[in-house]
Amino acid sequence: MFKLRTVEKSATKLDRVPSNLAAAPTGTEPALPAERSSGVNPGRKPPRRIVHAAGSGQTTASFHRSRAAGRAGPPPRDRRHAEGSDRDPRPVHRPRCRARQRLRVGDPPLRRHRGGPQRLRLPGRRRGTPGGRGSAAGHRGSLTAGRAGRASDRLGVPPAVSRPPVLTGLALGFGGYSLFALQDAAVKWLVVRYPVAEILCLRSLVILGFVLAAGRGRRAAGRLARSRSKPALLLRGGLVLLAWWLFYSASAHLALADITTLYFAAPVLAVILSALLLRERVGAARWAAVGTGFLGVAVAAGPMAGLSPGPAAAALAAAACWGTSTVLVRWIGRTDSTLVQMLSANAIFVLGSLPPLVWLWRTPDAFDLALMLGIGVAGGLGQLLLLEGFRHAPASALAPIEYTGLVWAGIYGYAIWADVPGPGTLAGAAIILCGSLGLVWSESRMRHAT
Repeated sequence: MFKLRTVEKSATKLDRVPSNLAAAPTGTEPALPAERSSGVNPGRKPPRRIVHAAGSGQTTASFHRSRAAGRAGPPPRDRRHAEGSDRDPRPVHRPRCRARQRLRVGDPPLRRHRGGPQRLRLPGRRRGTPGGRGSAAGHRGSLTAGRAGRASDRLGVPPAVSRPPVLTGLALGFGGYSLFALQDAAVKWLVVRYPVAEILCLRSLVILGFVLAAGRGRRAAGRLARSRSKPALLLRGGLVLLAWWLFYSASAHLALADITTLYFAAPVLAVILSALLLRERVGAARWAAVGTGFLGVAVAAGPMAGLSPGPAAAALAAAACWGTSTVLVRWIGRTDSTLVQMLSANAIFVLGSLPPLVWLWRTPDAFDLALMLGIGVAGGLGQLLLLEGFRHAPASALAPIEYTGLVWAGIYGYAIWADVPGPGTLAGAAIILCGSLGLVWSESRMRHAT
């Protein structure tokens, strides 16, 4: 590769300028001073030297003087040099060094501008301050922001300044559990006449159709095939299938209040497992919210004397399976998308429900079939909201929100079966709401403090 131009800043090489460039110009134009015509500018740095494609080496200033005298050599390669600028016409290409783009401690993430990625500094940051230069929290945050900034530069989109707030995850979880309560009410209506396997199979087929349509079928299946969490996906799908099967089977032998109380041991187990397996920091506010919610459920359910040991054990086993699956959702969400999790779980539901239907299938009428399809829509939207909530908020923060299912169950029971909740149910619902609102208030204070 030929070097078309080079910059020489040594004064000893200036004598290479052709002597004819120092001559006075002809015509009506005034002659240039001798010190300027010689190419030497006293008191300043030597002018840059450009070697053009024709091979004549001359400085930029001497080129313009010769051009004014009518003895111009090869034209410059850039319009800026034709206007008399001393700037190098071609940009200097430096190798992109990853270390140069690494953010210093306390700096905000890289943002994409017209001139390329630049670093924006926040005012008022000092050493030792939270998130500032020299603090451990700022060091972790800056490296995370740097990785996000570099990834966003490759994608061509501006990076997010911070992660989505925990309150967004709490709101998504609240909506997901409300839809699950509506699904449970519809299942309670149908489980008297149809087997659990048939309801779960039709519900999962509806969700599978939604996932394949949203993920464009082949692309969603390809993502599932390339997933690095296949054992965890298989384990979670089996646990959720077993949890729902046990819960709906036990509901035929236990009262709704009793089975709800036993089933709501799952949030406590989810908080414990999130602290042990995911290494999440479970603060006092989350433990208090979990304890308050469980107390509210116990008050609403009342004394549970004379329970059958078999259905009670099935309800507790369902709670253990569901609590473990919620922790796995948070684990899998680090690598796989929400659609991949929904596709794998509902495929397992269909495969697990098909064999019993050979002997247990009952053809539903038009109303019951529409209700089963509605269960699939409510269950699919509930799964979507809940899985997105687990991507935004820790499992220990979302666990107390599950207790709001008792409030939704009371609302749906009154709207569908005209069941008037008693004083104990109202008191328990009030305790649950106080615990959930206290958790939201605590998380909002932590967010503003950081």
